[in-house]
Parts: sequence; C-alpha cells; structure tokens
Amino acid sequence: MLELQKDFPNAKILLLGIFPRGATAADPARATLAEINKIISKLDDGNKVHYLDIGLKFLDADGSLSKDIMSDALHPTTKGYENLG
Repeated sequence: MLELQKDFPNAKILLLGIFPRGATAADPARATLAEINKIISKLDDGNKVHYLDIGLKFLDADGSLSKDIMSDALHPTTKGYENLG
C-alpha cells in the first residue's frame, strides 16, 4: 500500500475486507479471516485509505453462504455481486 501511495500520492484507496469463506459460520476459516480483517482495518487512516468490509452482504441470516451467492463458498456468483447493490 505504501508503494501505491508513493506512486499515486493523491489517490484514495478503498481497502475491502476479505470476503467470507466456507459454507457455514462454524467454518474455521471464518475466524482466521475475521482476525485478518481486524488487522487490515487499522490501515484506514480516515483520509486517503478507507477500509470497508462488505462480507456480511453475502451471508444468509444464519451466517451461511448460499450456493446461489457463492457456489464454491469462495467466489461470488453473478447473484452474489447483485446482492451488493
């Protein structure tokens, strides 16, 4: 990120949280990703770097990932991206 700021000093950077992985809320990857997102969220300086976690938009009410949203529990489908709007 520092390299981007050096090369593009006037740029605004939108840093997205890592999307959820695994079909259920109990998947061990979810806890790991939550920790990583917590760490990278601290890069938000309120000025040039802004952190945004949109992962919840992909999840059902029970925290699961529907196959309609992420067929492989990793990559958003067309419908998954449409949920962002």
